[in-house]
Amino acid sequence: MHRKPERRAAPPSDPVPHPDCDARPDPTPDSDTAPRSPTLPATAPYQAGQREHRALRVSGEAGAALSQVTARLWPLLATILQAEAAPLVGAGFMRVGPGAAGQELHKDVHGHDRHGGVAGRGGEGDEGGEGGVGGEGSVGELIGAARAVSIQLQLSDTTAQPRMGSLEVLPGSHRPDAAQARPEQIRRAVEEPTASSGVLAVAVPAGTVTLYSSRLWHRGGANRSDRERTFCFLTVSEPDAPAPAGLIHTMERDEVGGWILDHRGLRATSEAKR
Repeated sequence: MHRKPERRAAPPSDPVPHPDCDARPDPTPDSDTAPRSPTLPATAPYQAGQREHRALRVSGEAGAALSQVTARLWPLLATILQAEAAPLVGAGFMRVGPGAAGQELHKDVHGHDRHGGVAGRGGEGDEGGEGGVGGEGSVGELIGAARAVSIQLQLSDTTAQPRMGSLEVLPGSHRPDAAQARPEQIRRAVEEPTASSGVLAVAVPAGTVTLYSSRLWHRGGANRSDRERTFCFLTVSEPDAPAPAGLIHTMERDEVGGWILDHRGLRATSEAKR
């Protein structure tokens, strides 16, 4: 799907803090028609051991590449979100410098994902309850909250240097009905984020595009190599739902609320209303 990233300078964006997260592999072959990986804003060198997290301007140089990628992803996103279009609620990138320590296990959005259908949309498991989109339901209603999805585009090959670190996840921890989401399991994984507690490390090739729930417990591993680890990300959520609780919106201020995703990729909301 992707060619290896080309690093070109673009106008810098203001830094916006946000929890770190990486990508898990979903490798696809290169082709002459594949979209190029987005280029990141030029930034000043940072000290060893630092994690640099910044907003990525969607209307800038990266926008065209991101739009091609999201257009290809939309059939899957539409199924997950059960929507014809979804608001973009985050856009940024991160550089993890050599010597950066591993993070604590965390999730980017509070609560659990619903695993029933959206009320009134006829989805699988839709019991017609009163929970509504974004509401917490009980038996006979929607279970969990409106879904939010993180899209990661990995720009570094973490398979060649295992000491570079990568994404580490607790699979299934975003679902309220999964064993991995039980409080005792989460507590154990946070205290000891290793394979013995169910946490899996994932080495990721450059050019990988990954989708995962923003409520999945995960962390960025330590970078013990002599090279930086770099990726960019987008966050989308169900339409007509409250903003995901706990999400820190990493996005240029003047672009907040200004973009959606649909079958044509990234589009300005003003264009979508025409």
